[in-house]
Amino acid sequence: MHVKVNKSLVLFSTFILLVASIYSAIPAASPSAPESSEVTTPAPVQVSTQLISPSTYQLTVRGYGEVRSPQQLTLRAEVSGQIVAMDTQFKIGNLVAAKEQLIKVDDTALQAKVAAAEVAIKEIKLSLAEEALETSVNSRYLSSSAEKSIQSPLRAPKKALLETQLTHAEAELNAAKHQLASTNISVPFNALIVAKAVSEGSYLQSGNEVATVYGTNQAEIEIPLSELQWQMLASQASLPWHTTLSSVKGGKSWSAQVTRVAHHIEQETRKRAVYVTLDTPLEQTPQLSFGSFVTAEIAGRTLFDVWQVPTSAITSDGLIWFVQDNRLQAYKPQLLAQHGGMSYLQPSAKDASLQLVTKPLSHYSVGMAVTLINSGADNV
Repeated sequence: MHVKVNKSLVLFSTFILLVASIYSAIPAASPSAPESSEVTTPAPVQVSTQLISPSTYQLTVRGYGEVRSPQQLTLRAEVSGQIVAMDTQFKIGNLVAAKEQLIKVDDTALQAKVAAAEVAIKEIKLSLAEEALETSVNSRYLSSSAEKSIQSPLRAPKKALLETQLTHAEAELNAAKHQLASTNISVPFNALIVAKAVSEGSYLQSGNEVATVYGTNQAEIEIPLSELQWQMLASQASLPWHTTLSSVKGGKSWSAQVTRVAHHIEQETRKRAVYVTLDTPLEQTPQLSFGSFVTAEIAGRTLFDVWQVPTSAITSDGLIWFVQDNRLQAYKPQLLAQHGGMSYLQPSAKDASLQLVTKPLSHYSVGMAVTLINSGADNV
């Protein structure tokens, strides 16, 4: 009996000690509770900036095009006949001078035609002379004015007929001479032969194609431009506009001019073109060949007191972010032009110079604390 009481007492004491130890452990964890209620201040965001200030900029408009000759001609035969001679320069790729004979067509029949026309003219002139002489002689022998009045109406129509025949014969002679001259085929301007359709001994029919030539006095490049690019150009009253042409592969450049502009928009591209010209392209150093693709940099209008910023610094909704008193601010400026990765903006009236954020992020908010890194100089 005494032993049982002692065992119960031991178990009860153990239980009390266990409860006490658990209870004493709870306050030990409680001091951390107040710490979880404290607000942690986030570290300032690091931003890369660039100082921008209003300045003056000369805009440049860039476009692309193919070098062509404004004088492209398909030579055709004006008379029929066999080719009896051909100049040694008449080969694809060769340069030929204006009026230089390239092809000679057999002119035997046309020589005879010219001679026949000349004979006809002489015969008519002889008839006119005889008629004039006969009229003069008869007028002296006619005895009365009544006889003269009968003869005059008969002589006048014959003379008029002979004069008409003479006019016709002279026209026939001129046509025959023109055909005879057309047996010598040449180009009307200095040219490059790009295609050849005949050879010596070939028989030509009037209208047959002989060759295709490009004039070499000038090169022309059509440069299509968008509406935004047109807004960057100077007034058309200031034409011509200086232009620099560069080969697409680089390393070669030429000085040229925009001499005219298109006044219509192409339906397919919705663009309007300017035309760049360069004199004697094949005599340039380096030579500018027809068919080359070039880049054209056209001197545009001048912008005064504007910001130049990287286009990447403008958000999709047209905002720029800048830092003021180590906090972010936003502004939506007027976009004036874009070129070469740069945008030109109208400055705000109150903030002439700004510490521009060059790489804005989507989570930025006005008033956010920031730390500047890699602060750039004015106007990169």
